[in-house]
Amino acid sequence: MRVGVRPKAIARVSAWVGAALVAVPAARAQEGEALVVPPPGFSIAPSLSIQETLTNNRDLTRVPAQADLVTQVIPGLRINSHTARLDGTLNYSLSALSYARAPRLNTVQNYLDTSFIARGWDNHFSMKTVGSIAQQSISAYGVQSGSNDVVNSNRTQVSNLSVAPTLSGNIAGYADVNLGLDGSLADAKGTALGSYHSYGGHLSVGGRSGNLGWGVQIRQQTNDYKLGGRTHDLPLVLSADYYADYDLKLSLQAGRDRTDELTGTTQTFGTWGWGVEWHPTDRTDVLLQDDKTFYGRSHMVTLRHRMRRSVWSYVDTSGINGNPATLGANAKPLTLYDLLYNLCLAQGLGALTCQQNVQSYFAANPALDSNQQLGGFLASGTTIQRSQNLSVAVSGLRTTITLSAFRTGTRLVNAGAPTGGDLAGNRQVRQDGASLAVSQKLSPTAALTFAATELRTLATSVQPSLQQRIYNLAWTGSLSRFLGYSLGVRHSNYASVITPYEESAVVGSLSLRY
Repeated sequence: MRVGVRPKAIARVSAWVGAALVAVPAARAQEGEALVVPPPGFSIAPSLSIQETLTNNRDLTRVPAQADLVTQVIPGLRINSHTARLDGTLNYSLSALSYARAPRLNTVQNYLDTSFIARGWDNHFSMKTVGSIAQQSISAYGVQSGSNDVVNSNRTQVSNLSVAPTLSGNIAGYADVNLGLDGSLADAKGTALGSYHSYGGHLSVGGRSGNLGWGVQIRQQTNDYKLGGRTHDLPLVLSADYYADYDLKLSLQAGRDRTDELTGTTQTFGTWGWGVEWHPTDRTDVLLQDDKTFYGRSHMVTLRHRMRRSVWSYVDTSGINGNPATLGANAKPLTLYDLLYNLCLAQGLGALTCQQNVQSYFAANPALDSNQQLGGFLASGTTIQRSQNLSVAVSGLRTTITLSAFRTGTRLVNAGAPTGGDLAGNRQVRQDGASLAVSQKLSPTAALTFAATELRTLATSVQPSLQQRIYNLAWTGSLSRFLGYSLGVRHSNYASVITPYEESAVVGSLSLRY
């Protein structure tokens, strides 16, 4: 998908990032609890959560602030499939919100996070399906909230779906062939911003002989935005790889790109680039990439290292946002799920064990988005983004600490595109922020967590800057294998020239899970 800044709101990160660390399997392993490796197969696990929130500023306004008691009933369903034909997960929950003092605000929110790969025909055919439904900020300059239980007109439900069928095979043992189609769509409820559909396909042929590899790829993609119009892109890329050692690969690529994304008029551009991929150990990844493209220079720097009790990651990218062909699949910043998963792997546990245990936590908190990142807004048009992200997670015997900091700058590829929102008028949106969480285990089933988050959006010629800080303190644990609880407080401080506000809340929940 190629739609603006990755549109993830800051809200649920600050509220739950610390609490999530309580569930890290590594900490439980160090406490001596038995971790059973889940067998491959198919499983369905329902869940039910009831949450009560007492807030002093339901509408997130400066005056008059309205107090309210918000009840959420959240049934959920988690499906895991690890079979030869179907591999993936589905996490879905429905959140019904009821406001004690304003029944007119009662609403239902949907949350979905799913990814499946179906295989057939002796693994020559695969179908990858990825979908999500989440609450996301419309504008980076509008009111930001610390939770989805408060009223916010700058937030909407966004649904994403992508499907990619692929045929693959080998020609006489000399070349691998990959032929695929892809289609995706995004729909933002109540606004045309961020809504689009795209479709296309690709054909790639490549092979390797000794230390040398080669490849040819042609790709076609059409993006149709509700506000930004339709664009087409047809790149042809030739690549050559040199495997200097088993852990070091050097790459060169060159090609042509026929596109109308830059000006709205079809033009042809020459492209070239180089890359280095180095894995000195099974815990360390170094990736460097530099490219000349139709919109200018793009680059990627990825440094990741996993130690027994910590995970370190730095990612610096510049390119078309959300395009794996441009930035590489390994160029994405670590999400909350990634941090917990990698911490588990650092303990020497298997991938399937870590996946199962990390998912168990998210199943106990259905409203939590495991792919949550800081900042974001909706855009209608292909964008160029410079993104820097530093993530650190450290797990001790009883204490777990995470730190994540980021900086982004986003602008439209076609400055004259007929689009609205934050990027209208050839503006650039710049955001930075950080999140710190410290979790202290009080017992094998309970923990105390403190989390602090800051988000800043820099001013433009027509928009004032904003700064938001959110603090959370939570006590979480389990009453039994099937029943979990959480009791906490939060405070949000939103500083903006137009709509400043403060909000404090007491939040308690019970979760029933299978």
